[in-house]
Amino acid sequence: MKKETTIQHIDLYLRDKLSEEEIRKLWVELMKDPELMQRMETEAALHHLFNNEQGDKVQEPDQLYNNKKKWFPFLIVTLLHQLSTLF
Repeated sequence: MKKETTIQHIDLYLRDKLSEEEIRKLWVELMKDPELMQRMETEAALHHLFNNEQGDKVQEPDQLYNNKKKWFPFLIVTLLHQLSTLF
């Protein structure tokens, strides 16, 4: 997948516009490229800040963590990325 396409997929992922297969492919690409992983982290933080500034009410912790489709792959890839920097 080209870098530009991956960046577009990051945006679509954050807006819940990708299929399960596209999500899997995105995470594979993110694991291959630390720069893209950093981009994903930045985009996710900005997406969260922007949505909260637009008047969306802040989610309760239970609501936030129940959406495993979003946070679980991100957690696993981030942990794997951090572990890979140790070796």
